[in-house]
Amino acid sequence: MNSIIDWPPPFTLQPSLRTRAVRLQICARKGLRLIVPPGFNPKKALDVLHKHREWIERTWLRVQPLLMVESKALPQQLYLRALDEVWQVGYEPRNITSVRIKVSETEALLSVSGQVQDQVKVKQALRKWLHGHAQDYLFPWLEGLSKETGLHYTQARIRNTHTRWGSCSIKKNISLSCKLLFVEPLLVEHVLLHELCHTVHFNHAKPFWDLLKSFSPDTDFLRKELKKASRAMPLWLES
Repeated sequence: MNSIIDWPPPFTLQPSLRTRAVRLQICARKGLRLIVPPGFNPKKALDVLHKHREWIERTWLRVQPLLMVESKALPQQLYLRALDEVWQVGYEPRNITSVRIKVSETEALLSVSGQVQDQVKVKQALRKWLHGHAQDYLFPWLEGLSKETGLHYTQARIRNTHTRWGSCSIKKNISLSCKLLFVEPLLVEHVLLHELCHTVHFNHAKPFWDLLKSFSPDTDFLRKELKKASRAMPLWLES
């Protein structure tokens, strides 16, 4: 059988404690990924690819050209739904080796200057600004919910995670993704409550879900909405 793409295609295995069956994803940043449950035998990966060959080839050809174009584009605007903010982004080439971002004091404008032709540096600078902006708003939000619920954590930090909205360690340290700024406030609050509940139950057993639903009754619906939101993240965040 002749393949319309190189076969087998390059792929990565991504173990996940949250999945019981192998799932396939194709994205701009990481290409083809097999998200596998713990204990998955890597030798079976090619069997999975062959089983889903038609879907892989069809999806890759349809999606990849669009993803390649979009992933290279720099944003002209940042719509931060969590805060109901729309930031315009302007670019100014300057003869310096770095990329700097200046925040306007009178309007929602980010002025990016320096080596703006270097997309890697520009995206790094934008992610750094987003990191700080998330810290300014998500930390007080988390603290407020902690006081309301009586669920206490040790410390919080912001990350630019690719697959998780948040996490909580056994020491009750909570990590939050800066990508939360791009989703609706109700979804952000659900994620914050999710991680706060992990300070009591460090697993996803029934007592955890019962506790979460006592604070967030629409948990099942919101989880589905978060999955949709994860597929709509700006690609410059990933590339």
